[in-house]
Amino acid sequence: MKNKKFTIWEAIDFGWKSAEKNLWFLVGLFLLVFMLSSGTGWFPGSSFVISILGGISILTAVLDIYAGKKAAVENLFSKYNLILQYLVTSVLYLAMVFVGLVLFIIPGIYVMLRFQFYKFLIVDKEMEPIEALRGSAQMTRGHVWQLFGLLCISVALNILGLLALGVGLLVTVPVTLLAYTFVYKKLLAEEHHSTVAS
Repeated sequence: MKNKKFTIWEAIDFGWKSAEKNLWFLVGLFLLVFMLSSGTGWFPGSSFVISILGGISILTAVLDIYAGKKAAVENLFSKYNLILQYLVTSVLYLAMVFVGLVLFIIPGIYVMLRFQFYKFLIVDKEMEPIEALRGSAQMTRGHVWQLFGLLCISVALNILGLLALGVGLLVTVPVTLLAYTFVYKKLLAEEHHSTVAS
């Protein structure tokens, strides 16, 4: 069975080319989410809710782009029924990472890398919280160093974007998010083939 492993540069290349084709749509979406979440602070908890809804919309958009679909506004609202799963799993994930960081930093980074694709699994596969966390852990097994390398490259790119008067983030954030979408789909396919083979 052909291995579906990814390379970091393959992921970044996909992210760059895909972001270039859909840049204005993604920039508009990111700016909209940012403005809504930062402009609703006078309602208790409203910024947090808007951020979650925005996260679901953004993931819906990048998954559509990966699938070769045209990113469209009407598709952004198709997954809002998943807000509870997304919220509960995010709280669990952040708690796990926090505990890991308290335990000398490295365990926190490890947990972050292993369970990071829970958001994709919720939006893409509509999984329940524990199922999504377990699915991410299974997918990332044996790929921690690759994922750490991707994290370092992504952080470096976004720092460069920040240094470019912050405007560069409107390019680097979509590029890195689409790179992660590419990796998610590669690991998902690898996990599926491994399960079928066994």
